[in-house]
Amino acid sequence: MNDGYEFAYTSAVVAEHGSGTVLLSNSLPVRAEAYSADTTRAYVEGLLPEGAERERIAAELAVDPGDGYALIEILGRDCAGAVSFHPQGGEPEAGPAGGSLPRIALSGDRCKIGMVRDGIEGAWEVPPTGMPSTHIVKPETGELPEIVTNEMFCTAVFRQSGLLAAKSSIEAIDGRPCLVSPRFDLVWDGRKPRRLHQETFCQALGIAPPGLAAGGEDEDAPGFAEASGLLRAIGLKAEIPTLVHAAFGNYVLGNGDAHGKNFALLFRDGEVRLAPFYDVTSTVVYDASLEAGMVLPDDFDLTTYLLGLRRVAEECGTDFDVFHIQASCALKYVCDAIEVVAERAEEEGWHAPVIDRIFEVAQDRAGRCAERLLRWNSLDM
Repeated sequence: MNDGYEFAYTSAVVAEHGSGTVLLSNSLPVRAEAYSADTTRAYVEGLLPEGAERERIAAELAVDPGDGYALIEILGRDCAGAVSFHPQGGEPEAGPAGGSLPRIALSGDRCKIGMVRDGIEGAWEVPPTGMPSTHIVKPETGELPEIVTNEMFCTAVFRQSGLLAAKSSIEAIDGRPCLVSPRFDLVWDGRKPRRLHQETFCQALGIAPPGLAAGGEDEDAPGFAEASGLLRAIGLKAEIPTLVHAAFGNYVLGNGDAHGKNFALLFRDGEVRLAPFYDVTSTVVYDASLEAGMVLPDDFDLTTYLLGLRRVAEECGTDFDVFHIQASCALKYVCDAIEVVAERAEEEGWHAPVIDRIFEVAQDRAGRCAERLLRWNSLDM
């Protein structure tokens, strides 16, 4: 096992950009001194797969799944954001498409494949060596039934409710249903893709992904306090209500996996902004609520629930009455969106039984949440 990452900026980069400039990560600003392994680890591990998917890929590559350095050496030619890894002194070499499945570093515990499409509706191809994939493809694997439709539905609800979420569609590839999403960290200069940089909230805050935090610390981090603090620190205070909106969307849909690895920052034209939301699924329908990260309280006791919401408001640095308004609006937007997207799924032919289960979960949760919000002022908090 080798996770003793070492990272340092070259003297030329320090001279050109100056100390304190954020190039790679908010947690790794430019400086002359090298960063320790512990500091570097959160960023690098945040690029790599987790859990069973990491075990599967490591077995295919014949490396130790705990050896993140070996994994990034092999997978790091194509990563999320404008970063790639290659041997010192070497440059990525362009080559023809084809061959085995692409080696791409993508975080998360689900099977994800980086692909390139030949034209708008043409054949799928493996990215040429040294070139980024243009689409992320998530195939149905059977481990979580109808997970492709689940994510398609939940992501569409986010978009319909007014949140910026990853564009997606369901396509059959080699006879298997797949969720297909164009990469939002790419722009096109003519026919040539150009990478945009991005990093997750975990990377920006220097927090290792779940299961990798030293001593089990920060397993559920970042929470609302850390995420709101990050947005304030980088000049995006106005986006904190967006986090609240997303939190109520996740709550109603039953998505308990709202960890900071599923929230990201996108760098473009010299500015940083919230990246589109992604990896939005209803975990409750699989009896896997998880409740990790920025998850609203789910307690049947009214007083306990409202106290939990007050805590969230305080962590977001938002006045309780203002938070109440934000919460009520977010709940309405999400509930309206669920109705619209459910009808659209029927009309467009991608409806599946999992949508009915999510709809039932959403009705129950929305009803309970609305009742509690209506009684907001009935208790002396």
